[in-house]
Amino acid sequence: MDHNMNMPIAQDYRDNRQYLKAFYHHRKKHEPTFNYQIWSAELGFKNPGYLCNAINGKRKLKANLIEKFIAKEQPSEEEKRLIRARTLVENNPAGSSENAKIVLEMIENLTFTAKSQHEDEFSLIKEWYHLVILELVQVKGFTFDEEWIASKLGYGVKPYQVAMAIKRLIRLDYLRIVEGKLIKSQKNLMFTALKKNVAIQEFHKKSMELAKEALQEVPLEKREFNSSTIAINAEDIGEVKKLAQEFVTKLMSLAEKSHEPDCLMRVNTQAFVLFDKD
Repeated sequence: MDHNMNMPIAQDYRDNRQYLKAFYHHRKKHEPTFNYQIWSAELGFKNPGYLCNAINGKRKLKANLIEKFIAKEQPSEEEKRLIRARTLVENNPAGSSENAKIVLEMIENLTFTAKSQHEDEFSLIKEWYHLVILELVQVKGFTFDEEWIASKLGYGVKPYQVAMAIKRLIRLDYLRIVEGKLIKSQKNLMFTALKKNVAIQEFHKKSMELAKEALQEVPLEKREFNSSTIAINAEDIGEVKKLAQEFVTKLMSLAEKSHEPDCLMRVNTQAFVLFDKD
């Protein structure tokens, strides 16, 4: 069976580990007997545990593994450059150094040229802080400075990551620089996925991580947490989703009425089936 049919591409994943995991599961789906031992032998590794551990984050994902993968699986030239650039960053974490900025900019450019405009608009939400920056520029007292923005975002976001995010938002025309000021060019960006999308999944995972931290760190008077479990007819699931969407629309309307806002809030909505007869 040809496992190259609809093979995952590196540009759809935020790092090499996610990409290699997807690659493994794709082959496993099309070749039921495929496993890490077989793949290790194909790539020339005597110890199958090393490949499994490296891909699952228990061992370092070294350059020699990446080169063997490239030689055996033959991804596209654009994918090769992207995978190798990511390997440089992953094996040489340089914080906010100039080298890290250069390599990360190369990654951003490779991702951009490898996708359509539509796909790029989705890729900006792989990292949660892109959309936060879009709203932060409207808050009273905003300072167009990478370190200042990073300090306000918190959660480990570095100044060089802010710089890369701003470049991407400008490139996609979501932000503009007007007379030295950073201005939002579009309002209330909303993304809806009608099918599985890795970028959107990562965005929502991070949103829930932020909410978990806020539950401990944000004062009670500055947060609101509610949760309900309801028994309904399956035919009403669509109505629940509609109500959640209407709530978000009302939030956007409220935000548009705010003049010189001085506060930034994160509001998450989730609704999912815990059990059904199927």
